[in-house]
Amino acid sequence: MTLVSTRAGESAQGEYQGLCSMAFAVAWVIGPSAGMTIYDRWGGDALWYACGGLGVALSLGYMRLHPRGSSPASGASSCPAA
Repeated sequence: MTLVSTRAGESAQGEYQGLCSMAFAVAWVIGPSAGMTIYDRWGGDALWYACGGLGVALSLGYMRLHPRGSSPASGASSCPAA
């Protein structure tokens, strides 16, 4: 969520946080049925390969969002101030 809020900017943080939460909710709805469909049709090995491929694709996407060597915006923290 810290990445989402730092990428959004001051005026759109609420909108970005809402879209991020909605994406997680959709994943919770679609993920189990998609996984069971893959398992039922093609078996467990295909499911693990699909999970691995999706993990690699998402890792590459996150690396593109936050390139190595760059630092997040100053003051961004995942913990609230005490």
